[in-house]
Amino acid sequence: MMVDIQTCKVKQCSKRFDFDKGGFDSSFGGYVCSAECAKKAASEAGRAYAIHDETDKIIETNADKINDKAGINLQKPPIRVKHSELKREGDSAFKSVCPACDDGMLLMRRDQHTFKLLNDDICILCGQHFIYEEMPNLP
Repeated sequence: MMVDIQTCKVKQCSKRFDFDKGGFDSSFGGYVCSAECAKKAASEAGRAYAIHDETDKIIETNADKINDKAGINLQKPPIRVKHSELKREGDSAFKSVCPACDDGMLLMRRDQHTFKLLNDDICILCGQHFIYEEMPNLP
């Protein structure tokens, strides 16, 4: 089994960690080792962050202080989309611009235990829930 060793993007930390066992893919490039480092990295970049619990409910965010679109779509029903047709964020094959608010991102959610890609996603800014139509066989 290959090990995916990453270095935390936060300069004060720079901890090396196995991304297959923990850590986060930050919404603006690079990896961070913990929720605390995710918050630090977002703050350093002047970006919003959203910390989710195991059910993917947002339990902490600073988005409302950064952007007036924060959470505006949390209560709306899911939208069906094709991941392959979404506009990409930078050069990432996984990060996409949210088609609902145009400022947030979809980061391709993973199962917290198996790390398999999931067939749904939630915008990290507006909270809109999406279901990927072309990935029906994912858990």
